[in-house]
Amino acid sequence: MVYVEGTMNCLEMLLHLMLHTTRINICPFVVFIGVNYHNQTVVFAACIVTDETYIWVLQQFLEAMNGRAPSYVIIDGTRAMKNAIEEVFLGTHYRLCTWHLLRNATTNMCSPSFTSKFKDCMLGDYEIPVFRSRWQTLVKEFGVEEKEWLNEIYEKHRSWITCYIRGKFFAGFRTTLCYEGLHSLIGKYTKTYYDLSEFIEHFQLMLGHMRFREFYAEYEYAHGVPIMQTCIEPLEMCAVDTYTREIFFLFKHILVRTGAMRVVNYQTRDNSVTYYICRYAKPTNVWEVEWVYNANIVTCSCMRMESFGIPCDLCIGP
Repeated sequence: MVYVEGTMNCLEMLLHLMLHTTRINICPFVVFIGVNYHNQTVVFAACIVTDETYIWVLQQFLEAMNGRAPSYVIIDGTRAMKNAIEEVFLGTHYRLCTWHLLRNATTNMCSPSFTSKFKDCMLGDYEIPVFRSRWQTLVKEFGVEEKEWLNEIYEKHRSWITCYIRGKFFAGFRTTLCYEGLHSLIGKYTKTYYDLSEFIEHFQLMLGHMRFREFYAEYEYAHGVPIMQTCIEPLEMCAVDTYTREIFFLFKHILVRTGAMRVVNYQTRDNSVTYYICRYAKPTNVWEVEWVYNANIVTCSCMRMESFGIPCDLCIGP
């Protein structure tokens, strides 16, 4: 059976989709979750099945969403789920959960120092040549060229290395850990001894609680104005009018950091200008910010806007 949360339209959600499986007595319980524009976890759909038939589950979800597949998905690396996504969600990009990768690196490599440097390679905002150089250095330093797990995970590097995922809209999320919060919430509303009908009844009560949180966030968004904290008040006020409260609070810290930017060079063209910008503390790291006059479009080589949905401090700096 499939239960689809009726009041939340998948097409209106800004962020990603995450899939998880837990168990109710002996039945797997699959939950499709995402994040709305208040940065809150929401449930798109849930499914109780008799076995781990992921292909059928994804097909039912796709049908419930009128054939609209999610653009981006975060998974824990389960082969069955990966294969099902590739078969049913054609054109969907997925990324592997960072937390699961780090846990597996700790288990398989048995070296905290390796895990730390592995994390740096995975999350570092490097260009592809820099990443490749750092990866080769890491492998040689620890002498793990023949390590089977490492070779297998590197074959999937396009689904977990930052420089290969850059520009894909995961809204800054790297892990499926927000599901753990949902799992805890489900535990407050359900008990292990519930039968299926009791579980569904209490699961719907939990969804009612989640809907109330969203309505309350909408109310807060419609009333009151946050205190301005920068000397660029017109720009800050524009952000207040544009973003919800939670997204504004994420953007505010970026706005504060703009004072640490400086333009080192620029180049003009027929209908655009490209600025070369760096941080004062790191003059060797230079990003390209292009402003197209006619369309009034600003893009940055870091692709933060494409990846997170809010501009970077480079784009709004000097």
